Amino acid sequence: MKSRTCFKRNGEPRSVYSSLAEAESAADYERCVHGADLVPYLCDSCGEYHNSPKDRVTPSKACPHCIDGNGRRKELYESREAACRRAEIISKEKKRGIKLDVYPCPYKLGYHLTKR
Repeated sequence: MKSRTCFKRNGEPRSVYSSLAEAESAADYERCVHGADLVPYLCDSCGEYHNSPKDRVTPSKACPHCIDGNGRRKELYESREAACRRAEIISKEKKRGIKLDVYPCPYKLGYHLTKR
């Protein structure tokens, strides 16, 4: 099934899986048939499972305290390395070469990203 709310970078809707087992099965199929190395994840936006290329996965969660400029919870990364990896991925994907800085959560829960 295709998502109505979650989209790939190219604008196409993401595939949606109702369980981790279903997403893992789809990832296994893609690995066997197409050689794609995918990892399932639970989407914070829609509450369903999607698959992502393994090299793009940087686990995060919504910070219970910190809010961004749009009034949403900031993403919280467990380590500085994970936050740096996400910043690098974002920088490579954005055409304008957006630069992000990593900084520690003021509540000492992990690390956040911010625009320069």
